[in-house]
Amino acid sequence: MKITTIFAKKIFAIVRPEFHENEFRRYLSIWNDVEYLKNFYDENKDIILQNPYLKIKNVHDFIEQIFDETELLEESIEEHFKNNILNELFNYLFKKITPQNHSYKKIKQTLLRIYGIKLEDEYLVTGGAIKITEKMQQHPETVKQLEILKQCKNFLKENQIEDLDSLLDYIEN
Repeated sequence: MKITTIFAKKIFAIVRPEFHENEFRRYLSIWNDVEYLKNFYDENKDIILQNPYLKIKNVHDFIEQIFDETELLEESIEEHFKNNILNELFNYLFKKITPQNHSYKKIKQTLLRIYGIKLEDEYLVTGGAIKITEKMQQHPETVKQLEILKQCKNFLKENQIEDLDSLLDYIEN
């Protein structure tokens, strides 16, 4: 697994072996791919249309909302980074914080999520998802993201990456 810098030694992202780009850029690309979004909508239409919190009536609404949220997400990350308040952007993934999951974080829009792990004041993006169910365990895409978070946390532990210095050492080597 590789790790790359996204925003000047504050936000990093993994590069999974099966993909060429980091997970942050990969998800931004996916969320701007009309064909991918149409397929996702078609495969999950019943869930999306039955969700009372989503005000989506058709595929056009869905795609438009994803495009808008992707743009807002990018702007929000840049703004929080510039103002040095990333900790206000990244929220705990779980309401109940335990020692096992205290470092799992997310950036949340209505539908979009960026998942990551907090080291000290740095964040490692591990993936993303279009979240259409109340709980992550209710949809295969978000279940997969939970597993990736666990794998990445184990990877960090195995490689003794626990702060910015050890992360930068790993990247350099």
